[in-house]
Amino acid sequence: MDFKFDHISLANLFENGHNYFTFSIMGMLIVFAGLAFISIYITLLPKILNLPNIIKADRKDKKEKAAAGTTDVKDSELLLAIAVALHLDQTGGGNYEKITWKRHEDSVSSWLTAGRMRALAVRSHLPDRRS
Repeated sequence: MDFKFDHISLANLFENGHNYFTFSIMGMLIVFAGLAFISIYITLLPKILNLPNIIKADRKDKKEKAAAGTTDVKDSELLLAIAVALHLDQTGGGNYEKITWKRHEDSVSSWLTAGRMRALAVRSHLPDRRS
């Protein structure tokens, strides 16, 4: 077995009218781009897998904000009723009073509640039904 290496030279890269040097550089660039893409994908994989949770959280936040918008009207009406009760208690003569509130459909503004409330003094000769 007689091995000779006299046929190995740089001239073989440009033989038969082909530029094998350019082909090898292009092949290395393609492999490098593929490996870079794979490493970026592996780096971003936890964030990609977390996307459904983020989307669900955004939807939940939107639902909570929508629900908070409907409860804000009820909360403002409740605060208005408490403020009226405190005002009537402070301006009244210290008598027990019964405050009635006419319920209507959900209104947009608390200012539309004018005329929906009355303060009725509880008579001492009437039986107390609160107990």
